[in-house]
Amino acid sequence: MNLYSSYLYDQEFSKKLGFEFTAVGSDKSSHHGYEDVYSHLLSKMSPKSFLEIGLFLSDTRSTDLYAWEQMFPKAKIYGADIKEHLLFKSGRIETFFVDQSRPETFADLKNSIGEKVDIILDDASHVYELTIATFENMFDFLADDGIYLIEDILFEDYNMDSWEQRSSELKKYFDTTGLFYSMYATSKVHSCVDSVVLAVFKNKRRDLV
Repeated sequence: MNLYSSYLYDQEFSKKLGFEFTAVGSDKSSHHGYEDVYSHLLSKMSPKSFLEIGLFLSDTRSTDLYAWEQMFPKAKIYGADIKEHLLFKSGRIETFFVDQSRPETFADLKNSIGEKVDIILDDASHVYELTIATFENMFDFLADDGIYLIEDILFEDYNMDSWEQRSSELKKYFDTTGLFYSMYATSKVHSCVDSVVLAVFKNKRRDLV
C-alpha cells in the first residue's frame, strides 16, 4: 500500500468537478478537496455506470449524484442510502435502499441494478466495521477494470466524534486481501485529517501512481 500526498491530475476535470460539487452543496470540494484525487483516479475513465453508497446531506435530497451525472454524461448514475423516504429517480439517476448493517439489503441492491458497475464509492457511515461489511458485499459487483473508493478516512490514529475509520485499520485489513490498493491524501485541505481516499482496483492499473 502507498499513501500518496502528491500525484498528477487533469486540472480541467478537477476544476469542473469542484464546481459541480459546490453547486449541489456537497462538502467533497469545500471541506475535503477531493476533486484532485478523483481527477487523478477517474478523469481517464468513461464509465457506463457509477454507484455511490451514502447520499443525502441532512434530511434533504441534496446529493453528490447530480455532480457525477454532469461529470459522466454517458453513465447510469446509481445511489443507495438508508433514508428510504428520500430515494428518488430523475434523468439518469436512480436510487435504492440499503442498510450497511443488513447484508440482505446489499443483495437486493445488486438485484435492483442488475449489471456490475464501473465505479463504486462508499460515502456512507464511515464506521470501520460497516465499511468493511459494505466492501465485502459489494466488491464482487465491480466490473472488470473498475475502481472501488472509500471516502473520509482518518489519517492514522486521529479521533473524531461519532465515527471511526482510520487509515491504519483499513491498511491492516486490505493487506490481507491480496488486492491492489492505494490511499490518497487530499492535496488542498491539509488541515482536514479525515480527507484520505482509499482506492481498490479490480485489475491493477499500472498507469496510476
